[in-house]
Amino acid sequence: MLQVTESAQQKLLEALNGNNEKEKPTGIRVLAQARSPFQVQYGLAFVSPKTIKDSDTVITMNNLNLYIDKDSTRYFEEVTLDFEDGSSGSGFKFLNVPRVPKEYKGTLAEKVVQIISPAMAVSLPWSTYAAPT
Repeated sequence: MLQVTESAQQKLLEALNGNNEKEKPTGIRVLAQARSPFQVQYGLAFVSPKTIKDSDTVITMNNLNLYIDKDSTRYFEEVTLDFEDGSSGSGFKFLNVPRVPKEYKGTLAEKVVQIISPAMAVSLPWSTYAAPT
């Protein structure tokens, strides 16, 4: 599941405490939106009590609540949220982002086996087809 560095936790807490909205946010939503099977866009947003869902995964650390919707949790396996402050700028960064989803890893033969079930392959009448002469 998602890991958060101490520097990222500190900056997220600063952002929550410095927020001057009428309705104080209760945490941060960590977002993941798949643009394609090989590209996921990550983001952060404030969470108000009205937008919390029962199906959200909640990660609590140091008085900080992070919310991940159920459809996005798979995109956060082994991902780390960090805050970098350097000469080229500062900001949040998602590290260890998977480039290839688990379901696409493996050899071509493994993918074919996953798609064509053995039961389906056995049931096809391959012996009735003859090669053209």
